Amino acid sequence: MKNIRASVQGPWCVMGHINNVIFSHERLGDRAVHPRETLPFANSLNVVGLVDHTVSGCFFTWNSGGDSVRKWSKIDRCLVNSGWFSLQNGLQRWSSSDKDFAELVKECWIVANHGSPTFMLSKKLKSLKGVLKGWSRSVGSNNQRLVQDTREELEAIQERLQLNPLD
Repeated sequence: MKNIRASVQGPWCVMGHINNVIFSHERLGDRAVHPRETLPFANSLNVVGLVDHTVSGCFFTWNSGGDSVRKWSKIDRCLVNSGWFSLQNGLQRWSSSDKDFAELVKECWIVANHGSPTFMLSKKLKSLKGVLKGWSRSVGSNNQRLVQDTREELEAIQERLQLNPLD
């Protein structure tokens, strides 16, 4: 991450299954989290200027499922630098299960581009941005209500789960 930090002069993020907790409250049902387990990773994030982006959804992103003692951890993360937060003004979320949305993404993604992987990704994202701008204007108002209703239902479920995550 230090090499990436040295070469990037703008907003950047790292997403994925990091497989490490940062704070002790990010693990339940297993042995206690010791600082020697979290400090190296937390210090690395500090050195490169990344923070764990606040996300909606379930706090715990992994559970053991089959053990006699259920274990929960937050190990899937979206780590961002301070510049990342300025990019999100006006961002809307669309469900990939929406057939129109999924088809538009698919059409943009299958277009062949030539160049480095980074260049090809940037071309696909630029194309997708333009297509989705027009599409979102045509379906935005109907989806906004559906998104709000679904979000409220999900938050209620997550609040109940947070009260008793081992149930």
